[in-house]
Amino acid sequence: MLPDSLRPELFHTVVVPQRAHLWAVFAAGPAGKIDFRDHGATKFTARIATTHNDPVRLEVRLDSVDGPILGSIRVPRTGGSDRWAVSTIELEQKPTGVHDLFFVVNGRPASHLMYFDYWMFSEK
Repeated sequence: MLPDSLRPELFHTVVVPQRAHLWAVFAAGPAGKIDFRDHGATKFTARIATTHNDPVRLEVRLDSVDGPILGSIRVPRTGGSDRWAVSTIELEQKPTGVHDLFFVVNGRPASHLMYFDYWMFSEK
């Protein structure tokens, strides 16, 4: 079982429009931040989807919308808002300590850019 600091069901998210075709989702834990502790994380997994042919990318960033990027996932086209794909990436850097977490969504579709069900970090 994941420590409370990394369990996604204990977090809330706020969606913030940034500019045309760019959205940020801020994730905050019970104490307002995410604690990766000393051992950090090496992988990120998300259950995501899009219905668009144009590429849609989900970036995982620390501390701000333009903060250090942990990784980027091309959101898979699943053919429906009720059809999901689970995508896992190796992180570009290993976060440790306490941070704000931002999910930045890039794409050209004007609406319903992507569907985002859940996410989690793991060590292995």
